[in-house]
Amino acid sequence: MNGIVENPTIKTHTRDLIAITVPIALSLLAQKVVNVTDAIMLGGLGPKELGAGVLATTVFFTIMTLMHGVMSGLTVLLSHTRGSGKNGEIPQLYGSALLLAILLSIPLFIVMSNLESILLFAGTEPELARNTGHSAAVLRWGAPGALLGLSLMRAFLPAVGGARALLVVSVVVMLTNAVLNHAFIYGFWLLPAMGFIGSAAATSTTMTITAICLLWIVHRSRRYRTFTQGLNADFTVIRQILNIGFPVSVTLGVEAVVFLVAGLSLSSFDPAALPAHQIAFSVVDTIFAVPLALANAANVRLSYWSGAERPAEVRKAGALALSMGAVFMLCASAILWLVPEKLIGFYVNTSLNSNHETIKTAVTLLGIASLFMLGDGVQSIASGCLRAIKDTKTPMVLSTIGYWGIAFPLGQWLAHYLNMGAKGIWIGLATGISVSAMLLTIRFFILSRRFFLKISYV
Repeated sequence: MNGIVENPTIKTHTRDLIAITVPIALSLLAQKVVNVTDAIMLGGLGPKELGAGVLATTVFFTIMTLMHGVMSGLTVLLSHTRGSGKNGEIPQLYGSALLLAILLSIPLFIVMSNLESILLFAGTEPELARNTGHSAAVLRWGAPGALLGLSLMRAFLPAVGGARALLVVSVVVMLTNAVLNHAFIYGFWLLPAMGFIGSAAATSTTMTITAICLLWIVHRSRRYRTFTQGLNADFTVIRQILNIGFPVSVTLGVEAVVFLVAGLSLSSFDPAALPAHQIAFSVVDTIFAVPLALANAANVRLSYWSGAERPAEVRKAGALALSMGAVFMLCASAILWLVPEKLIGFYVNTSLNSNHETIKTAVTLLGIASLFMLGDGVQSIASGCLRAIKDTKTPMVLSTIGYWGIAFPLGQWLAHYLNMGAKGIWIGLATGISVSAMLLTIRFFILSRRFFLKISYV
């Protein structure tokens, strides 16, 4: 048993999952606050500036989502290593991931450097493409900080018991970003007013500060120094990280793109419903921070028990994580169903008659969302559980089938041929997500049982 004699109870598993989930969820919410702060600050300059700044940021963080998926392979390998009691191998894992993060920042830098040309090729209005390109040219300098401070540390710290450090730095950075946004956009003392470019400069600076703080902590703190001393990179390890993380990246991309395309398709035939779609998506996306954090926590804990060759604990922790996620999402669904107007009120003035149609449509969409919240949370947690036992390729296929084989075509058929508009698109999403959740959950319990039988007969 590799020296592990602990016999964890349900209470122990619950405590461990919550201890990792809460800091990660709060750090994810802090990141969302940073994005909202950027939008609010830009909104004071005008719609053109807001459009350019938000578009550049959206492209940047969409690519970052894919990078997070790639780096998730590090979490699995680290937790497996700790579970098997081979802590001496951690510096090599960390060193290899450090090099990979630096390498991954290069394509992000290149895309942001050429974003204007990419947008023009895609048919974007020239002025918007030009302004977005100017913003991206500043934002690109935050690429190294984003990969090192966000992707690398989000994968590394939870696996070595440092989720709380991630939270503390995220909160500090959230406050710093607000101050820098105002100073760079409108000018302060010796700083000239930079306009919408200032928001990109603030975000880039914030990400660089995040990386410096977190790197300082993991390299200088006595708690983490043993994991980061004597670094060396091994391309075999990098290949292992990519083998686990690349399918996860594709899965995240599949989900992100289907919601993006759904919004774009809606704007082509029902533009009046687009604001309601964006409001409903923003509400759902904010709530989703909790199951996403729980998926990361499940990934850490199940990887640990898998490395320790404790299949019973793998199944127990996985079932508990799925149950906790289901309970939370059922509560969230009840809120969406019972008080949708309260949530919509954070985005628009519900007392204005001019917003009546948007509010009415958003209430309907949140009602539909309440039906797939359970599936959305469970499929994310099930993916995290499967990732922990190094099963990522099949979940990638199952998620692709759910989103693009069911959700998108069904939504388009309902929206166009049955004239259901935005409701049809969201019903399609609800159906595809629910199917994915069911398939991924079944696969986890099947594979965890096989793992249990394999270890039992060794």
